[in-house]
Amino acid sequence: MKYKIPELKKILIFSLLLMFFLTLYSVIAIAVLFHSSYTGFKEMWVTTAMSTMEHQYLAKMLVSDEEIAEIMESNKVIQVGMNAKTSDIRIKKEADSSIEKIDIRGKGYKGIMLVIPDPSRVFIGSAKADQAKGMFLKDIVKKYDAVAGINAGGFVNQSSKHGDSREADGLLISEGVILKGVDDLEYNVIGFTKDDKFILGVYELPKIKKLKIRDAVSFAPFLIVNGNPSKIIGNGGWGINPRTAIGQRKDGTVLLLAIDGRQTGSVGATISQVQDIMIEYGAYNATNLDGGSSTIMVYKDEIVNNPCSVATGRFLPDAFLVRK
Repeated sequence: MKYKIPELKKILIFSLLLMFFLTLYSVIAIAVLFHSSYTGFKEMWVTTAMSTMEHQYLAKMLVSDEEIAEIMESNKVIQVGMNAKTSDIRIKKEADSSIEKIDIRGKGYKGIMLVIPDPSRVFIGSAKADQAKGMFLKDIVKKYDAVAGINAGGFVNQSSKHGDSREADGLLISEGVILKGVDDLEYNVIGFTKDDKFILGVYELPKIKKLKIRDAVSFAPFLIVNGNPSKIIGNGGWGINPRTAIGQRKDGTVLLLAIDGRQTGSVGATISQVQDIMIEYGAYNATNLDGGSSTIMVYKDEIVNNPCSVATGRFLPDAFLVRK
């Protein structure tokens, strides 16, 4: 069907008016919810926005800095233990090269979990030794000839002639080599010891070396420590977002989790929901990893979740990988 120019103008004007009124309706609806007696929406909105790197303006344009601070203080995770006891982990001695892929479904979210019985196969892969730019997860997986991977620690943006780059934020250890870390700082340690036990803790570098930690990154919060779930106040302070998490059962089995978010089919999960999933699947120690636009999982050369940014995911400084 062909339209004449006047008809096309009418269609364009109608479309623009429709978009305007839909936007206006959305703004009014948000404003009404913000000023109603129900505080849950405002708290979820603020904590969701403030837990991102790029979208904090969505909270700051509607709520004062003072109120944001109050909301974040009343929604947080209180860790019941700071350091995991690796002595509690009894790794199965029989070799098991299997990987189980599980579809995860819950209220408002969907995701993928990989179950790896042999923890010796799980390690940290680095984008490059100097962390100058970062790489897509599929490229990190390919670089190490791995069978699977998920995004790992946080990062800081660095400007370069190539555009935004990714440098690991905090500790970074890959296959026994300390790529980032200094002696006089404490780090949130998420990683594996040389005897393949998943470790969570707050340590300085001399202690990290003494513990013989072979692979590690930094992030938070820890969700389960020595079988004890961390206490979650309110919504936990992280809102609803895409999530990545890692944990280990007492028999050494490693759990890798990626939950999609910011999509119609999966809005994302709260920290409490992630904690519940890891408990359900038997994690003895587990932690949140970098999420949001970073959340991505690769398995058998394919991206198996739906990243919320672009199909390839974003540039990453590091990843938890699984050897073939």
